[in-house]
Amino acid sequence: MNGSVKQAISQNLTQQASNLQRTKSSYSQIWKDRMVAEMLNVDTKLYIASYTKPSKPKLLNKTLSPQTNEHN
Repeated sequence: MNGSVKQAISQNLTQQASNLQRTKSSYSQIWKDRMVAEMLNVDTKLYIASYTKPSKPKLLNKTLSPQTNEHN
């Protein structure tokens, strides 16, 4: 191969690597944005649920025996 062909191939590979890096960065940012949005969505749903459902789940005392209410 002559010098100009090698140079053209080198430039092409450099450009492809640059394009790949930009694409990777774009997808990474999109993924990050979607994950943040999903976490905010879940937090919002939990917050709303805490105000719209007045009854809270009861915690069981696991130290008491279910039959005798004595400590294990």
